Amino acid sequence: MNLGFGYPAVVAISPTKEVFATMRGSFSESGVSEFLTKVITGSAPTDKLPQGGMEIRRADKWDGKDAAPIIEEPEEEEEEEQMEEEL
Repeated sequence: MNLGFGYPAVVAISPTKEVFATMRGSFSESGVSEFLTKVITGSAPTDKLPQGGMEIRRADKWDGKDAAPIIEEPEEEEEEEQMEEEL
């Protein structure tokens, strides 16, 4: 299914039609809603399921401890603007 682009991922599967659709937008309420609307109306791009079907396994809920959050440092320009605003 080639879900190597990152997580989380949303996939809609139609076993009777032997196709699946992968959400490629933002993982937000509006993004998921838009994806589901496309799936329901038939406008979401689909791919064929792998030959012989596929195994769907349940995964444990992420505990949030696998990796430390990424803290981005502000750009130099942003730091300068923040300093000017504080003065």
